[in-house]
Amino acid sequence: MRVDGALATEVVSVLVDVVSVPLPGVSAAVTIGHLLTHTSGVYDYLDEEVIGDPDDFELPIAPSKLLGPRDYLPMLVAGPAKFEPGARFSYSNGGFVLLGLALEEVDGGILESFGRLFKNNLKLFVYPFMEPRTKKLMTVETLDLPQELRQLYGYLIERGCIVQLTDVNHAYLDIHSHEVLRKIGRASNEWEAMVPPEVAAAIKARGLFGYG
Repeated sequence: MRVDGALATEVVSVLVDVVSVPLPGVSAAVTIGHLLTHTSGVYDYLDEEVIGDPDDFELPIAPSKLLGPRDYLPMLVAGPAKFEPGARFSYSNGGFVLLGLALEEVDGGILESFGRLFKNNLKLFVYPFMEPRTKKLMTVETLDLPQELRQLYGYLIERGCIVQLTDVNHAYLDIHSHEVLRKIGRASNEWEAMVPPEVAAAIKARGLFGYG
C-alpha cells in the first residue's frame, strides 16, 4: 500500500506499510489509528505502569542525541509488546515516536506534513510547560530545536501558526497529562482533582482512557 500524503485521514493504514525502516517487535496489525488512540500495545521505553514515577527515570540514550524519531528506535524495539493492538488503552510515548516516523515518510516528508497541518489558517495554541526537575518554564520562544528545524519553526511563529498562550494559571503547570492518565489507569481518585469537573464526569460516564 502506498500512502499518498493523506496520512492524517488514513487511520486504518497499517504501520508497517507506511514506515520503511524495520520495526522488530511491532505487530503487523498496528494501525495509525491504534497509535493515535494509544491502543497499539507497542513497547514503551517510558512505560509508567512499569517504572513508577517518570521524574526518576533516566533515558538510556542522552537527550542531546535524540534529534528525531529514528534516534528513539533502539529504545523502542528493546522490549516486547504489552498487548495485542486494540485490546485496551495504555498511554504510549513509543507510539508517538512511530507516528513521527510515519509523518516523515508521507510524500513530501516533514515539509508536506507541516503544510497539511497548518493549511486553512489552522493555529496551534501552546500552553507553557514547566520542567519537573528544574522548574524551568518552557515556551514557544524558549523551545530548543535541532538547527535544521529552526528556520521552519520561526516561519510558523512569524505567520501566527504557532501561538504562545499567556493568560494561563501557573498553578496548573505541575499537572501533566501522563500523570492524570496513569492515575486513571490505576483506579486512583486523585486524578479527578487534576481536571475540570466536566471533564472528570465525561471520563467516568464514557469509560475513557481505561477508566473503570
